[in-house]
Amino acid sequence: MPVRFTIEQVFELRQRGVILAAGHLQDGTVAGTMTLHDETTGQAVRVLGLELIPPPTHDPDRVILIIDPASPLRPVDGMVLVSPT
Repeated sequence: MPVRFTIEQVFELRQRGVILAAGHLQDGTVAGTMTLHDETTGQAVRVLGLELIPPPTHDPDRVILIIDPASPLRPVDGMVLVSPT
């Protein structure tokens, strides 16, 4: 199933060398390192991993994507990321 993730809030953690994108995973599964694309422009965003937002029982689709800061596109609030079709 293709991935569809809507970003609600972006955090740049310079000390950890990553960008965190909190939001809702509407469709699909994020597993390990993968590349997603901005739904509007098609530009790539490299995902390094996934963190659950505790407690996941209240909203299991709300997660944090760990984004590679070297990605060609910086994620922003409201952006929708999708897997290639």
